[in-house]
Amino acid sequence: MNDVFRLDSDRSAYAFPLPDERLHSFVENLLHTRGLDPKPVNRLRDIGLDDKACCSFEIDVDGDAVCLLVIPRRFSRDAMTADHVRRYGRKAEALGLRFLAVPETLLRASAASGRDAGAATAVKADDRLRVLDHFLRHGSAGLFELAARLEHENPVAAILELDVDGALSIDDGILSSRSRVTLAGNGVRP
Repeated sequence: MNDVFRLDSDRSAYAFPLPDERLHSFVENLLHTRGLDPKPVNRLRDIGLDDKACCSFEIDVDGDAVCLLVIPRRFSRDAMTADHVRRYGRKAEALGLRFLAVPETLLRASAASGRDAGAATAVKADDRLRVLDHFLRHGSAGLFELAARLEHENPVAAILELDVDGALSIDDGILSSRSRVTLAGNGVRP
């Protein structure tokens, strides 16, 4: 059972695994390098999340506080996690909070990322952070709108690689200029 992302009211009395300290440090350093000042999230308890049981930060984006929740890779494709994150998002929205759940795979590549297709589609950290920056400021994006923000030699292939890696989700259907890209698995926009 995925205890990390369960609501406090759903959680049983037994101990649950705490988030990986390395992930917490990695994300905190990453946000600092992008000029963001990550702070502990004080309002997570308002939506039912245990702030000590997840990798989360409050950051200032264009004068607005955003609760950033990083979903560890091991949970990023878990249906129960996605359901819980959607509930957190609805609760945050009802309280007037900006809430963004980000898969860890958006912030750092998996060991196998880009390996099958070759280095030409590997997405570098700077481009991953450009995608994060876009979602923090604007929410979902058109495929080509998001690709235009990247410095990758083949930006559409980079977006597709992030989709395959589980970081992004491209709406169903044929890829076209109307295709929408969202963060994978959470359905929550700031």
